[in-house]
Amino acid sequence: MSSATRNKMNSPEGLESLHKMFKNAAVVAGGDWEKIMLDSAKRVSAPIAIRMLDHVGLNKDTSAPFKLIDCACGTGVVAWELQRIIQPDVLRQSSILACDFSEQMVGVTQRTIAREGLVNTEVKQIDAQKTGLDSDSFTHYTMNIGFHVVPNSEAALDEAIRIVKPGGRIGLTTWHRVLSWAPDIEAAFKSFDFEAPFETALQTSTWGDWGDANWVRKTLEQKGLLDVKVEVMAYLQHIDSAEYFVKHFGMIFKWLMGSCWSEELRKEHPEEEVIQRVKEFLEKKYEECISRGSEQASLATAGPSQQRRSRADTQSPATQLLIAATYETSGVVAPPRALAPASSTPAHHPTMADSLGLPPNQYATLLNAINTIDQRLSRIEAAIRLGGINGAPSGPVAVPQPPPAPAPLTLTPAANPAAMMAPVAFRALEPPPEGYTLSSRSTMQDELDQWTIPRGYSMRIAGAKVSGKRKVRWVCFRGGEARHHRAPVDESVILQAKAEGRRKPTTDRTSKKCGCLFKFEVIETAKGSDLWVLHYPNEEHKVHNHGPSDQTSDPRARKLPSFMLAEVDQWLREGWLVSKIQDELKSRGFTNVLNTDLYNRKRQLRKEDAQMQE
Repeated sequence: MSSATRNKMNSPEGLESLHKMFKNAAVVAGGDWEKIMLDSAKRVSAPIAIRMLDHVGLNKDTSAPFKLIDCACGTGVVAWELQRIIQPDVLRQSSILACDFSEQMVGVTQRTIAREGLVNTEVKQIDAQKTGLDSDSFTHYTMNIGFHVVPNSEAALDEAIRIVKPGGRIGLTTWHRVLSWAPDIEAAFKSFDFEAPFETALQTSTWGDWGDANWVRKTLEQKGLLDVKVEVMAYLQHIDSAEYFVKHFGMIFKWLMGSCWSEELRKEHPEEEVIQRVKEFLEKKYEECISRGSEQASLATAGPSQQRRSRADTQSPATQLLIAATYETSGVVAPPRALAPASSTPAHHPTMADSLGLPPNQYATLLNAINTIDQRLSRIEAAIRLGGINGAPSGPVAVPQPPPAPAPLTLTPAANPAAMMAPVAFRALEPPPEGYTLSSRSTMQDELDQWTIPRGYSMRIAGAKVSGKRKVRWVCFRGGEARHHRAPVDESVILQAKAEGRRKPTTDRTSKKCGCLFKFEVIETAKGSDLWVLHYPNEEHKVHNHGPSDQTSDPRARKLPSFMLAEVDQWLREGWLVSKIQDELKSRGFTNVLNTDLYNRKRQLRKEDAQMQE
C-alpha cells in the first residue's frame, strides 16, 4: 500500500468516516442491518461480554445488588446477558443503564428490552466521552468492543473513572492485533486483476493503542486503577457461507472503498462488483482446500496460523467458514476516590520529595514505580499462596486439558514462620490457546513470563526457522532442580575421568534440557511481526513431564529492578567483594541473585568501560 493511502486512512477525514459508519449503522448496512447486528451480537459480542462480566465479578454466584452502566451498548448484549446469568432476586434489587451515542443502536436496545422483558433495565442516548452523569454513581462500568472507536478514548476512560464509585469495577474489551475479517478480505483484494488498496486501521480513537495488551495494562495502572488484569482471548466465530460473510461485513466494504479508494477507482469498480468478487474468491478458496482433504482446510483464520482439522466430509464444503478473532479483555479494576495527576506531587508524604532532594515530578514518578512494583509482587505472592492456578484461561476455544501431574509439587512460604499457610498444590500447565497473538517475540516472552514464572515454569525460544513463514518454537526451559543446585560428583565418575585423561569434574552439572516435550510454535510473517500460536498435534507436547521447578533457576526470575541494578553497578565499580554485595542484597530482600550473576555483571561493566575509553 502506498504512503498516500495510509495517510488518507489515518487522516482526520478517514477516521471521521469510520466513526460515522458506526454511528449511522442503519444507513450504511442497509435494510437488514438490525438482523445482522443482532446475529453478530449473538455470535461475537455475547461470548466476550460474558467473560468481561465475570472479570468484574458479575456471574451466577453474584449475591449483592449492583448498579451498572454499559457504554457503547450496541444491541444491548451486556444487559441481556446479565438477565441470563444473574439470579432473579439479585436483578430485582439492581439496575442496568445501557447507553450508546448512536440513535439507531439505542432503538435496537429499546426493542430488545421490550421483546425480552429485561428487568430493571433502561437505555439512553449518551456520549461516553461526556456522560453528564453524577460522580460516584455506579458500582460497575462496562464497554464491550468499543474503546478503540471512541474518538477521544482518554476522555471516555477518565469519565468512566469519575462516574464509578470508589472500589467499583470497570470492564472493557477491544479488538486485538488482527481483525477477524481482515485476512480473507485482504487476500481477496490481492486476487483482483487491479490494484485494490487495503488497510485495517480500525481505531478511530486518536489516543493510545488499544490493540496492544501491554499498553492497555500500563495505561490503566497509570490512571490509578488497581488490580488491573489484561487477557488476550482467542475465539472462533462460525460463518455460514460466503454469502453470509459478504453480507455480515457489508459495512466494512463500504468503509474500505470510501476511505482509501479513489473516486475514479470506485466508479470503475462499484461496490456490487467488489462484493461479488470477494464472494467468488471465498467460495473458490475453501472449496479447493476441502476437495484436497488438507489438514489446513476449512478454516479462515485471523492470521497466518491454520487450525489442524479436516472437513473433507462436509456436505457443502464451500459454505463452511470459521473465523478466529482475537479480543483483548482488560477487566477488574478498582478506582480510588481521588486521582492526582501523574505530574503532581502526591497528597500523602508532602515533605518526602524535599527530604530526598527530588523535584515533585520525579518524586511522583518514583512513587508510581514503587507502587506498581508493590502491586505486581503482591499479585505474585497471592498466586503462590492461594494456588488454584491451572495455566492459561481456557476461553471458548477448545484446548485439550492436560491431566494432573503424577506427583504434584507443593510450595509452602517459609520467609515468615508466623505466616505459614497450607501447602499449595500445583497442577500441570496448559499451553496458551491457539490464536493467542502478540506483536513481537519480546512481548510474547514478557507475557509468557507473567503467565509461567509465578506457577513455577518457564518457557524460552528453542529455535527459529524460515519455511515460507517464519516459525519460532517455545519449549519448557527446565525441570527438576535449579541449575545452580549442583550435587557433588560420585567418586566413580572422578576415577573414570582420570583414567581417560579428562579434566576431573568438580560438580554434577544438570542440563538445561530436562527431557520435557511441552512446547508450542508460533508463526510470524517476518522478523518482529505479529506472532500466532500453533499447537503440535500430539498430546505429549501439551503436558509437562514434571512438576513446577525452582523459580530461581530462571535468569528472568533473578533479574534485579533497575534502581537496584544501578546500586549494584556502583558497588562493583567501587570494588566491593561479591560476598559483601550478596549480604547487602539479602538484607534488602533480594535472595535469588547468584554469585554467577554478579560476576557476569562485573565482566559486562568492564567491557562497557573499555569501549568507552577507546
